Amino acid sequence: YGMVSAECAKVMAEQARLHYQSDLGISFTGVAGPSEMEGKEVGTIFVALASQTEVEVLELHLARTRNDNREFAVQYGWNLLRKYLLKQARTK
Repeated sequence: YGMVSAECAKVMAEQARLHYQSDLGISFTGVAGPSEMEGKEVGTIFVALASQTEVEVLELHLARTRNDNREFAVQYGWNLLRKYLLKQARTK
């Protein structure tokens, strides 16, 4: 797998969590634009959230400008974190 992949996003999120000795780690990788990379189309983005027990990876296919792709990826990341925290609150 390459830099633009679910596997890469997963490893980056896990390593961020470990490096910063935190409960969660989040990562983003992808092709914001203006041209494709590693055979992946512009707008292909992976967002990963790692906890101590699991890693969730989102694969996005956005058809926007470079800046919009980056902004939307961050919004998806915030939403992934929000859903994780809500799930944790329900189980306590």
